[in-house]
Amino acid sequence: MVVWVTPAAFAQTPDRFDVASIKPRTGERTAGGASTPDRFVRTDITLRELIRFAFNVQDFQIEGGSGWIASSRFEVNAKAPSAPYGPDRMRALVRRLLEDRFALRTRIEPREMATYDLVVARDEGRLGEKLRRSSLDCEAIIASGAAAAEDLARCDLRFRPKMTDIGGRPGIYSMTLMLQGVRLSRFATLLQNEVERIIVDRTGLNGTFDLELEFAPQGKRPVGLPGPPSPPSDGPPLGTALQEQLGLMLESTRGPVSVVVIERAELPSPD
Repeated sequence: MVVWVTPAAFAQTPDRFDVASIKPRTGERTAGGASTPDRFVRTDITLRELIRFAFNVQDFQIEGGSGWIASSRFEVNAKAPSAPYGPDRMRALVRRLLEDRFALRTRIEPREMATYDLVVARDEGRLGEKLRRSSLDCEAIIASGAAAAEDLARCDLRFRPKMTDIGGRPGIYSMTLMLQGVRLSRFATLLQNEVERIIVDRTGLNGTFDLELEFAPQGKRPVGLPGPPSPPSDGPPLGTALQEQLGLMLESTRGPVSVVVIERAELPSPD
Protein backbone atom coordinates (compact mmCIF):
# COMPACT_ATOMS: atom_id res chain seq x y z
CA MET A 1 0.00 0.00 0.00
CA VAL A 2 1.34 3.43 -0.91
CA VAL A 3 1.77 5.80 2.01
CA TRP A 4 0.05 9.07 1.18
CA VAL A 5 -0.49 12.30 3.09
CA THR A 6 -3.95 12.87 4.55
CA PRO A 7 -5.60 16.28 4.97
CA ALA A 8 -5.34 15.80 8.75
CA ALA A 9 -1.56 15.99 8.44
CA PHE A 10 -1.93 19.69 7.64
CA ALA A 11 -4.73 20.51 10.07
CA GLN A 12 -2.62 22.08 12.82
CA THR A 13 -1.97 25.81 12.51
CA PRO A 14 1.80 26.35 12.70
CA ASP A 15 3.71 29.42 13.80
CA ARG A 16 4.51 32.05 11.23
CA PHE A 17 7.94 33.13 10.10
CA ASP A 18 9.15 36.12 12.13
CA VAL A 19 10.21 37.91 8.94
CA ALA A 20 9.52 36.91 5.33
CA SER A 21 10.51 38.64 2.09
CA ILE A 22 9.07 37.62 -1.30
CA LYS A 23 10.27 39.50 -4.37
CA PRO A 24 9.73 38.97 -8.12
CA ARG A 25 12.60 37.30 -9.96
CA THR A 26 13.58 37.88 -13.59
CA GLY A 27 16.41 36.92 -15.93
CA GLU A 28 17.98 33.53 -16.46
CA ARG A 29 16.93 30.76 -14.10
CA THR A 30 19.39 29.83 -11.37
CA ALA A 31 19.47 27.24 -8.61
CA GLY A 32 20.36 28.18 -5.08
CA GLY A 33 19.31 28.86 -1.53
CA ALA A 34 21.48 28.88 1.58
CA SER A 35 18.85 27.60 4.00
CA THR A 36 19.76 26.97 7.64
CA PRO A 37 17.83 25.28 10.49
CA ASP A 38 16.07 28.60 11.21
CA ARG A 39 15.93 30.19 7.74
CA PHE A 40 14.20 29.30 4.46
CA VAL A 41 15.94 30.78 1.41
CA ARG A 42 15.19 30.21 -2.29
CA THR A 43 16.78 32.53 -4.83
CA ASP A 44 14.70 31.53 -7.87
CA ILE A 45 11.50 29.52 -7.34
CA THR A 46 7.93 29.32 -8.63
CA LEU A 47 4.82 28.91 -6.52
CA ARG A 48 4.40 25.40 -7.93
CA GLU A 49 7.89 24.52 -6.70
CA LEU A 50 7.13 26.06 -3.31
CA ILE A 51 4.00 23.87 -3.09
CA ARG A 52 6.13 20.82 -3.90
CA PHE A 53 8.37 21.60 -0.93
CA ALA A 54 5.62 22.67 1.46
CA PHE A 55 3.46 19.57 0.90
CA ASN A 56 6.39 17.20 0.26
CA VAL A 57 4.99 16.00 -3.07
CA GLN A 58 6.24 15.61 -6.63
CA ASP A 59 5.22 17.79 -9.56
CA PHE A 60 2.82 15.16 -10.92
CA GLN A 61 0.93 15.28 -7.58
CA ILE A 62 -0.18 18.91 -8.07
CA GLU A 63 -3.32 19.86 -10.00
CA GLY A 64 -5.11 23.11 -10.81
CA GLY A 65 -4.04 26.71 -10.67
CA SER A 66 -3.38 29.34 -13.36
CA GLY A 67 -0.40 29.31 -15.68
CA TRP A 68 1.57 31.89 -13.66
CA ILE A 69 1.91 29.38 -10.80
CA ALA A 70 4.57 27.54 -12.83
CA SER A 71 6.03 30.53 -14.71
CA SER A 72 6.24 33.51 -12.33
CA ARG A 73 9.40 33.32 -10.24
CA PHE A 74 10.28 34.68 -6.83
CA GLU A 75 13.10 35.22 -4.35
CA VAL A 76 12.07 34.02 -0.89
CA ASN A 77 13.96 34.77 2.34
CA ALA A 78 12.20 33.91 5.59
CA LYS A 79 13.38 33.70 9.23
CA ALA A 80 11.78 31.18 11.59
CA PRO A 81 10.86 32.13 15.19
CA SER A 82 13.58 29.95 16.71
CA ALA A 83 16.15 27.29 15.81
CA PRO A 84 16.53 24.45 15.11
CA TYR A 85 13.67 23.74 12.71
CA GLY A 86 13.53 20.24 11.23
CA PRO A 87 12.17 19.57 7.72
CA ASP A 88 8.58 18.89 8.85
CA ARG A 89 8.30 22.09 10.91
CA MET A 90 9.89 24.11 8.13
CA ARG A 91 7.39 22.73 5.62
CA ALA A 92 4.56 23.74 7.97
CA LEU A 93 5.92 27.28 8.17
CA VAL A 94 6.16 27.48 4.39
CA ARG A 95 2.57 26.25 4.04
CA ARG A 96 1.45 29.05 6.36
CA LEU A 97 3.54 31.55 4.37
CA LEU A 98 1.84 30.47 1.14
CA GLU A 99 -1.57 30.85 2.76
CA ASP A 100 -0.74 34.35 4.02
CA ARG A 101 1.16 35.82 1.06
CA PHE A 102 -0.25 33.93 -1.95
CA ALA A 103 -3.77 33.42 -0.52
CA LEU A 104 -3.18 29.75 -1.33
CA ARG A 105 -6.09 27.40 -0.70
CA THR A 106 -5.78 23.69 -1.42
CA ARG A 107 -7.37 20.35 -0.74
CA ILE A 108 -5.76 16.92 -0.58
CA GLU A 109 -7.41 14.10 -2.55
CA PRO A 110 -6.48 10.40 -2.86
CA ARG A 111 -6.23 9.08 -6.41
CA GLU A 112 -5.69 5.53 -7.67
CA MET A 113 -2.60 5.73 -9.87
CA ALA A 114 0.13 3.65 -11.46
CA THR A 115 3.06 3.34 -9.04
CA TYR A 116 6.34 1.45 -8.76
CA ASP A 117 7.81 -0.87 -6.12
CA LEU A 118 11.59 -0.71 -5.71
CA VAL A 119 12.81 -4.29 -5.23
CA VAL A 120 16.03 -6.35 -5.30
CA ALA A 121 16.58 -7.52 -8.88
CA ARG A 122 18.61 -10.69 -8.36
CA ASP A 123 17.15 -13.87 -6.90
CA GLU A 124 20.17 -14.44 -4.67
CA GLY A 125 19.83 -10.91 -3.28
CA ARG A 126 23.27 -9.78 -4.45
CA LEU A 127 23.54 -6.00 -4.79
CA GLY A 128 25.33 -4.04 -7.49
CA GLU A 129 28.87 -2.81 -7.01
CA LYS A 130 27.75 0.82 -6.81
CA LEU A 131 25.40 0.20 -3.85
CA ARG A 132 27.34 -0.19 -0.60
CA ARG A 133 26.46 -0.29 3.07
CA SER A 134 27.27 2.99 4.86
CA SER A 135 28.30 3.90 8.40
CA LEU A 136 26.76 7.36 7.89
CA ASP A 137 23.10 8.01 8.76
CA CYS A 138 22.08 11.24 7.08
CA GLU A 139 18.44 11.02 8.15
CA ALA A 140 19.51 11.08 11.81
CA ILE A 141 22.08 13.83 11.21
CA ILE A 142 19.55 16.11 9.52
CA ALA A 143 16.83 15.37 12.10
CA SER A 144 19.17 16.30 14.97
CA GLY A 145 19.21 19.94 13.87
CA ALA A 146 22.65 20.34 15.46
CA ALA A 147 25.00 18.66 13.00
CA ALA A 148 28.37 20.03 11.99
CA ALA A 149 28.53 21.91 8.69
CA GLU A 150 30.80 19.21 7.24
CA ASP A 151 28.26 16.47 7.98
CA LEU A 152 25.40 18.53 6.58
CA ALA A 153 27.35 19.06 3.35
CA ARG A 154 27.83 15.28 3.00
CA CYS A 155 24.15 14.73 3.73
CA ASP A 156 22.61 17.01 1.11
CA LEU A 157 19.94 14.56 -0.08
CA ARG A 158 18.48 16.73 -2.79
CA PHE A 159 18.65 15.44 -6.36
CA ARG A 160 21.91 16.92 -7.64
CA PRO A 161 22.68 15.37 -11.04
CA LYS A 162 26.01 15.97 -12.71
CA MET A 163 26.18 16.70 -16.44
CA THR A 164 28.77 14.59 -18.21
CA ASP A 165 29.73 15.29 -21.81
CA ILE A 166 30.10 12.06 -23.79
CA GLY A 167 32.71 12.08 -26.52
CA GLY A 168 32.89 15.88 -26.46
CA ARG A 169 29.55 16.18 -28.25
CA PRO A 170 27.47 19.18 -27.11
CA GLY A 171 24.04 18.26 -25.79
CA ILE A 172 24.91 14.59 -25.22
CA TYR A 173 25.10 13.80 -21.53
CA SER A 174 24.14 11.40 -18.78
CA MET A 175 23.18 12.05 -15.17
CA THR A 176 25.11 10.80 -12.16
CA LEU A 177 23.28 10.72 -8.83
CA MET A 178 25.65 10.29 -5.86
CA LEU A 179 24.36 9.85 -2.31
CA GLN A 180 25.91 9.00 1.05
CA GLY A 181 24.29 7.59 4.18
CA VAL A 182 20.82 7.35 2.66
CA ARG A 183 18.00 4.92 3.33
CA LEU A 184 16.58 3.29 0.22
CA SER A 185 13.16 4.75 0.98
CA ARG A 186 14.66 8.24 0.52
CA PHE A 187 16.45 7.14 -2.65
CA ALA A 188 13.12 5.89 -4.02
CA THR A 189 11.58 9.30 -3.31
CA LEU A 190 14.38 11.08 -5.17
CA LEU A 191 13.64 9.03 -8.30
CA GLN A 192 9.89 9.70 -8.31
CA ASN A 193 9.90 12.86 -10.41
CA GLU A 194 12.18 11.18 -12.95
CA VAL A 195 9.58 8.46 -13.66
CA GLU A 196 6.52 10.58 -12.70
CA ARG A 197 5.20 7.90 -10.38
CA ILE A 198 5.26 7.24 -6.64
CA ILE A 199 7.98 4.69 -5.81
CA VAL A 200 7.71 2.57 -2.66
CA ASP A 201 10.76 0.85 -1.18
CA ARG A 202 10.01 -2.90 -1.09
CA THR A 203 13.65 -4.06 -1.04
CA GLY A 204 13.53 -5.16 2.61
CA LEU A 205 17.02 -3.67 3.01
CA ASN A 206 17.37 -1.78 6.29
CA GLY A 207 20.09 0.65 7.25
CA THR A 208 21.83 3.24 5.11
CA PHE A 209 23.79 3.09 1.86
CA ASP A 210 26.27 4.98 -0.29
CA LEU A 211 25.39 4.80 -3.97
CA GLU A 212 26.26 6.11 -7.40
CA LEU A 213 23.83 5.86 -10.30
CA GLU A 214 24.52 7.01 -13.88
CA PHE A 215 21.62 7.02 -16.33
CA ALA A 216 20.06 8.78 -19.32
CA PRO A 217 17.76 11.62 -18.20
CA GLN A 218 14.09 11.18 -19.00
CA GLY A 219 12.08 13.34 -16.58
CA LYS A 220 11.81 17.08 -15.94
CA ARG A 221 15.19 18.63 -15.25
CA PRO A 222 16.09 20.45 -12.05
CA VAL A 223 16.50 24.23 -12.23
CA GLY A 224 19.64 25.26 -14.11
CA LEU A 225 19.92 22.14 -16.28
CA PRO A 226 18.70 21.71 -19.87
CA GLY A 227 15.98 19.29 -20.86
CA PRO A 228 16.59 15.79 -22.24
CA PRO A 229 19.20 15.90 -25.03
CA SER A 230 18.61 15.49 -28.74
CA PRO A 231 19.82 13.10 -30.03
CA PRO A 232 19.27 10.95 -26.95
CA SER A 233 21.93 10.47 -24.27
CA ASP A 234 24.43 7.64 -24.57
CA GLY A 235 23.82 6.84 -20.89
CA PRO A 236 21.85 3.70 -19.96
CA PRO A 237 18.07 3.95 -19.39
CA LEU A 238 17.12 4.30 -15.73
CA GLY A 239 15.73 0.75 -15.47
CA THR A 240 18.89 -0.75 -16.94
CA ALA A 241 21.13 1.41 -14.73
CA LEU A 242 19.27 0.38 -11.58
CA GLN A 243 19.76 -3.33 -12.31
CA GLU A 244 23.33 -3.24 -13.60
CA GLN A 245 24.79 -0.71 -11.17
CA LEU A 246 22.73 -1.16 -7.98
CA GLY A 247 21.13 -4.60 -8.32
CA LEU A 248 17.65 -3.08 -7.94
CA MET A 249 14.62 -2.80 -10.21
CA LEU A 250 11.21 -1.11 -10.50
CA GLU A 251 8.05 -3.25 -10.63
CA SER A 252 4.81 -1.68 -11.88
CA THR A 253 1.84 -1.68 -9.53
CA ARG A 254 -1.08 0.56 -8.54
CA GLY A 255 -2.07 2.27 -5.33
CA PRO A 256 -3.52 5.39 -3.65
CA VAL A 257 -1.56 8.59 -4.19
CA SER A 258 -2.23 11.94 -2.54
CA VAL A 259 -2.84 14.86 -4.93
CA VAL A 260 -2.70 18.53 -3.93
CA VAL A 261 -5.53 20.34 -5.74
CA ILE A 262 -5.06 24.12 -5.97
CA GLU A 263 -8.37 25.89 -5.38
CA ARG A 264 -7.08 29.46 -5.17
CA ALA A 265 -3.81 31.38 -5.49
CA GLU A 266 -2.95 35.06 -5.95
CA LEU A 267 0.25 36.89 -6.82
CA PRO A 268 1.81 38.27 -3.63
CA SER A 269 1.95 42.00 -3.02
CA PRO A 270 5.48 43.45 -3.29
CA ASP A 271 7.50 43.73 -0.08
